[in-house]
Amino acid sequence: MGDRGFESLGFYQDSIKLLKAAYRLADRLPDFERYNLSDQLRRAAASILLNIAEGYGRYHYLDRLRFMYIARGSLAETKSALCYC
Repeated sequence: MGDRGFESLGFYQDSIKLLKAAYRLADRLPDFERYNLSDQLRRAAASILLNIAEGYGRYHYLDRLRFMYIARGSLAETKSALCYC
């Protein structure tokens, strides 16, 4: 069984769903939040997805792990922003 890529990872697919939901919610926020919370919510949710992909592309296990930790931090940031909304 070969390497199927990061796109087949369940948590990567879940992060795509979360990113889409974050964008939908950010679009519904009031105008005064347009450049504050909505922007931060979008960037934090995108960071999850991008750090998973970047970590998967790293050769060394510890490099991969470091990017997964960063993705986990971005997930906590996204969760915090969602709770605020």
